[in-house]
Amino acid sequence: MTEKPNKPDDSLSLFDILSLGYFPKELPPIFSTKEFSESLEKKKYKPDNGEKTATEPASFNIPQSGLRRRTLQIPTPELYARASNLLLQNKEDLPDENKSRIASYVRPFDSLYAKKMYEEGECASYDSNKPKEIQGEEAAFLESRGFVYRLTTDIAQFYPSIYTHSIPWAIRGKKEAKEKQGDNHWSNKLDECVRCMQNKETKGVVISPWLSFAIAEIILSKIDIEITIKFNEAFGENMWSGGRYVDDMWFYFSHPEHRKDALHIISEVLSEYRLEINSQKTKMEESPFLTESIWKTEIQDAGSAKTSDGKINFSIFRNTILHWAKELQTSTDNPIKYGLSMIEGSGNENFWKDAKSMILQAIHIEPNCIPKVVSLLERYQDFFSEEDKEHIRVLFEKKIAEATKTKHEFEACWLLHALSLLSLPCSQEIAEIIIDKRHPMIVLSLYLLDKKGLVKGKRNIPKELKSILEDSGSLKNEWWLCAYEIGMQESMASNWGISSIFSGFFQQLKDGKVSFITKS
Repeated sequence: MTEKPNKPDDSLSLFDILSLGYFPKELPPIFSTKEFSESLEKKKYKPDNGEKTATEPASFNIPQSGLRRRTLQIPTPELYARASNLLLQNKEDLPDENKSRIASYVRPFDSLYAKKMYEEGECASYDSNKPKEIQGEEAAFLESRGFVYRLTTDIAQFYPSIYTHSIPWAIRGKKEAKEKQGDNHWSNKLDECVRCMQNKETKGVVISPWLSFAIAEIILSKIDIEITIKFNEAFGENMWSGGRYVDDMWFYFSHPEHRKDALHIISEVLSEYRLEINSQKTKMEESPFLTESIWKTEIQDAGSAKTSDGKINFSIFRNTILHWAKELQTSTDNPIKYGLSMIEGSGNENFWKDAKSMILQAIHIEPNCIPKVVSLLERYQDFFSEEDKEHIRVLFEKKIAEATKTKHEFEACWLLHALSLLSLPCSQEIAEIIIDKRHPMIVLSLYLLDKKGLVKGKRNIPKELKSILEDSGSLKNEWWLCAYEIGMQESMASNWGISSIFSGFFQQLKDGKVSFITKS
């Protein structure tokens, strides 16, 4: 029997979910759900009642390694709280993982795990001492029992492909769920909530930190059970092992032909849930297996190289990182981010002089490094020269304009946040580009910078944007967070020429002075 990771005893609460698992961790830290979660906890609000109105989530487009991008979603708060509460109150009804021999290295219903998931990102493994990218693969390898033939695969476009009706299929069984699709069972209510979060679409689930993660685990746990039954029949109970890290799967066998048979079984089971194998990421290998890439080992070694005075030899370290960044620029690997995460720095002016070029180049080479870059810039700002400050401001403005025009929200929002942290002003020209393009999260980030008095010139809000922010319907679509935050700050809303638009649940939040922005 494949050993499963130990489960923490600390159980998850709705407060944990809403404070740690609602907004994507990829948002700048100025965005927070702490007040929202505290407000619901104090008022003992029960979010499983009330009319379920169709809404659209706010979107947040993020870069991944290479040229890949992904759109995360921020559903409206009432529906997210309802859906999360439904899952939490009925978790005992979920598929029994003890019926599966496939070890899952994710634990969405444990609070310790949820906190680590927030800190490390979606799909954080149970062992925080290992690099996140290899945890699942290495864990599955350690439990492979000496089998030398491996099948690696995952699910094509997993989150966008989930059929919402498959949620009750996994919970009740497909036959019963289809026969009782219209009844009052909690799984049907959850299905409805998930659909209402995305304008009643049945294909895909909102890609958000905790909810999509938990729904994925429900469906995949049921799939694990069905694969286990079929594998045991085909290969024998003790003749295979497997591990799963969300939709990434590793299986080990005693016979090479079993890999092809296993792939057919997996495809067959997935098709019952309207999912498909990702053929581009499917591999059949034979031992020996590498569980860490050579480039990571070389960067680690370079980071350990010291100069004669015992300090990090930054020249060797930098050259190694940039070498691998060039070699792997079209791959999914990210040596720049990996290298920056290793920099502890000596906290002095000399280190800043050595590191600044690579730190600033990282924004161009790998945009998903920006949060780490911002953290390092904030740490070393005492060593900035006036020339450094102006160079950073001009560089950021250029990148903000480019990101706004292409709707690269991650880059624009983080760099606007960086200007705020470093007390660097934004020109009126950049502000006008942002307002003209009307991307909600970027407009909101500009508003927050303007609130600190760091946007030059006077705001000229065009009629089109003003009509959006004054339309109560904006609280039910991708503008909901932007419209709510600008509208609730009456003094700033007045400066922007915006009138209040609140009613219903959002009026309750406003009355309770609940903001999704930190006070710092």
